[in-house]
Amino acid sequence: MLKKYKLIEKVADRAGRETWKAADRQTGRIVALKFVPVLSWKDAELLQREAEVLQQLSHPGIPKYIDYFENGDRVVLVREWVEGKPLSVGERLYNETEIVNIACQILEAIVYLHSQNPPVVHRDIKPSNIVRDFPAGTLREREGKLHLIDFGAVRVSPPIEGASFTVVGSSGYTPMEQFWGCAEARSDIYSLGMTLIALLTGVRPDELPRDRDEVKWRANISQRLKAIIGKMTAWDVRDRPSASEVLAELDGVVLPEDGVPAGLRLLVKGPSEDTLALAKMNRSLLSPGAEKPLKVLERIALAGIIVCGSIIPILIFHYAFASSPSALSEIATDLQAIVLTSKEYFETTDIPRAIEVSLDALRTLFVIIFLVNLYAFVRDKW
Repeated sequence: MLKKYKLIEKVADRAGRETWKAADRQTGRIVALKFVPVLSWKDAELLQREAEVLQQLSHPGIPKYIDYFENGDRVVLVREWVEGKPLSVGERLYNETEIVNIACQILEAIVYLHSQNPPVVHRDIKPSNIVRDFPAGTLREREGKLHLIDFGAVRVSPPIEGASFTVVGSSGYTPMEQFWGCAEARSDIYSLGMTLIALLTGVRPDELPRDRDEVKWRANISQRLKAIIGKMTAWDVRDRPSASEVLAELDGVVLPEDGVPAGLRLLVKGPSEDTLALAKMNRSLLSPGAEKPLKVLERIALAGIIVCGSIIPILIFHYAFASSPSALSEIATDLQAIVLTSKEYFETTDIPRAIEVSLDALRTLFVIIFLVNLYAFVRDKW
């Protein structure tokens, strides 16, 4: 059966589970081949049963599984190829609007999986297993739809008490019950919650500090969304909501206007309609040869960003050194998040080049202020 496909490129290789981009030699159709090791005849039987279930799945957020077959000591799962890019951690910080959008799209697929009889548990939800496609005519990749891929670790049947098991999942994204072979539907909720935290912070979950069973993280999002993610990542599986319950709670999250991140509102408090209109201006207005100058309101908005960004950090840093030097690291982290999310918003919504330059200057200003205050602190103390 493997001869039916022409292997084009290996796209993943983890713990002996290889994923290849391949082409059907007869039809030319591009597919993905997932090679899953088989340790015993029982594993082969289970994988066959699960592959049969996967072939019955039909959801726009889940690639269609086409075929499966044995190849030596491995079972090969064949699915549709999704031409796109997986989400990545650390490449950029995602804002609240993007996070809610990602959560809702993936939760819709999870609700579908968990509604099957028996429920289908993915067991390996993480950023690299969420792919955003590049549909025809799309101007920006972020307009593409999300797809949940890599069902090589899927479990269809409930765990059997006393049976042996193999630990699957990814460090930081896997809940504790899964390490004991007791993965259930709400194990996927934990993994998705950790995925959202990683995208918000730019840090892998296994690198974040922990206080007992709670992961410590910070991001410029609303308290309501943070509370929802907190429930999703509860240590005890019984304290986590179901996928449909999380979807219902997300419906009540009031997103920042037009996707403006919370960090931007710390620099420009209560943006007016004119300010938001400025944020949506086309870059071409400031491209070489453009003859349209900035309007008065636009100049005022630019000046406001720079002035507020200059005064606020000065006051904050002076307060930090005057009260407790240990508070400096937390405040510096907040300021860095503000700048990153603000700059990311501008990049996302096509802001004039003048605002991008002002933000770069603002970030440099933060560094200068930090160094000046650090020198003054060291000089005074020593």
